[in-house]
Amino acid sequence: MVPCLDRPTAADADLAQPPPPPSSGRLEKANSKTWLPASTRARRRTLSSETDEHFALTVEHVAIFLVGDHTLITVKPSSEDDASIWQAVHRRLASTYSKVRHNDANFLLYSVLDVIVDQMTGVMDDVRSYLMHLEQQLDTLLHRFDIETLRDVHSELGQLPRVIKPTRDVLKSLLASRDLPDTTKAYLRDVHDHLNHILDEIEWQFQMCKSMTEEYRDAKATQTNYVVYVLTIVTTVFLPAQFLTGVYGMNFDYMPELHSPYGYVAFWTILLSCTISMHFYFRHKQWV
Repeated sequence: MVPCLDRPTAADADLAQPPPPPSSGRLEKANSKTWLPASTRARRRTLSSETDEHFALTVEHVAIFLVGDHTLITVKPSSEDDASIWQAVHRRLASTYSKVRHNDANFLLYSVLDVIVDQMTGVMDDVRSYLMHLEQQLDTLLHRFDIETLRDVHSELGQLPRVIKPTRDVLKSLLASRDLPDTTKAYLRDVHDHLNHILDEIEWQFQMCKSMTEEYRDAKATQTNYVVYVLTIVTTVFLPAQFLTGVYGMNFDYMPELHSPYGYVAFWTILLSCTISMHFYFRHKQWV
């Protein structure tokens, strides 16, 4: 729970039973309380190639209760890095000249949302760095690149807009609300712009994953075509040998070349001549 600027009154005891979360990012108002259900923060799980851990983004939902102008309550599931988000808020409260200390709960609401969005921005920066690393691997390994890693990133990024857009909708509702002062709305507008930037960044990273997937498929197709090309050349080179072997392997009673003392030498002479001629013909056509 975020440190409150004031203690809730007895009339606010029903906060222990919040309404069910709405399907969209809308403000829920009851009595003097405002419920923000869709504020979301994302964390990138630590990646380790030694343990073969797949890429994953952990999404945590934060419910925020704004009670009047003097009380702010936040509820979120506990996690390993719970202290990180609250430490950032505490640092803002610790300064004697902090704006958070000299404003009401509405400004504290902005501070909490700002910290959440800042953490999401850091996660997006980490994902961008990770994608750059995968791009370098793809340029080096080409068709030997582990495409499953890229698919994990693509899958996780595809889920983020679904959980971030409700938060943006909540901010839109706050900016349209008449209950907040214009000074606080100016700061919330900045948070709203940061969320739009995050969504644009997610779209860019999503397109980057698609581009890398296409590049991998091109590399795989090129490698397959090269293998087929080599096998075709080998098959074509040995085609005269297969033809001559088939001809002189027939069981006819009279084949003069079989009884000639120079038949074996003639066979290899014709075979080598055909092979060398085919080689120069392919070079002339620039097929090899």
